[in-house]
Amino acid sequence: MPKKKITIKQIAELSGTAPSTVSRVLSGKECKIPVTQATRDKILAICNELDYHPSIHASRFFAKKSKVIGFVACHDNFKRTEDLSKLLFSLCRCLFSKGYRCLPLYYDSTFIESREYINIFKRNEIDGLFIWGARPEHCFHKELFAEEFPFVFLTNKIDEYPAIYTEQFQPVYKLTKTCINNGAKRICGVGSKHGFSFSQRFAGFTEALKTAPKVKSMHIELETEDFVEELTSHLPEIVNFKPDAVVCANDLMAITVERHLQSLGLNIPKDVMICGGDNFTLSNYSNVPITTFDSMSEEIAEKAADMMVDHLTNKTPLTTIKVQPQIIWRDSLKQ
Repeated sequence: MPKKKITIKQIAELSGTAPSTVSRVLSGKECKIPVTQATRDKILAICNELDYHPSIHASRFFAKKSKVIGFVACHDNFKRTEDLSKLLFSLCRCLFSKGYRCLPLYYDSTFIESREYINIFKRNEIDGLFIWGARPEHCFHKELFAEEFPFVFLTNKIDEYPAIYTEQFQPVYKLTKTCINNGAKRICGVGSKHGFSFSQRFAGFTEALKTAPKVKSMHIELETEDFVEELTSHLPEIVNFKPDAVVCANDLMAITVERHLQSLGLNIPKDVMICGGDNFTLSNYSNVPITTFDSMSEEIAEKAADMMVDHLTNKTPLTTIKVQPQIIWRDSLKQ
């Protein structure tokens, strides 16, 4: 025979309190009528002894809180990005340690057309939202802001909305300057026209070149987001330029360039220095390990969880935090 289900009314009788008091304690709802710590402890001890777990739906109804933070990545192709997997795993771990859960959401036309980004808040399914990989054209954040629903951009910054991202101008500037200081006379840059991160990396590349006006340079700006496939079509252009250094916006680009140049018999880094960005695992296991910089996904996740939970708990403001990256020097470009 299955065990008879324990009710809040029975817990109230055993603890000598009212059912409404038990509901307030279990839901975490604050009220003008205070509940003493001794009463809370007694109710929770009885629940533990009886192995009673309140319905999550009832808890949300009373507390108007879900203890869940949503997470949405704004592009399908980002499912192939190692940076995303590291960030999401770290975010789930950090939120869980604070008594919260992370709910991944799927971004597509339905998500926008149905206004699911608003409705999920109104149904009390999430208390806050992290948005990864957003761009100005993804304007649903404007409605979230108008409705005063808490959200934070991760890795990208848009206008003055709350964001946590890695400072990416300086590492690319330093890597490009290192190529110049190591004697590079012809430097090729490879980047993308999409997003805040790539614009910062391009700015670092061009600023470093201003310090060496005699260095010849070219820059390939990829149009699509399938970096490897499109870059492959540009490899002959890179070879014809005859660079002695190639500064790539991320590690997938750097590995693609390295493999092609090696297939032509060129020595890395003696003939061509190469560097990338984001510190993907594969970059350390390519034929010549790639010098890169870490996008600090784990630190971003920790700061994001701290800021969001503090905001939900103590009403502290959501702000913008810039995380400093770490350059990882490997054989493809020596410091």
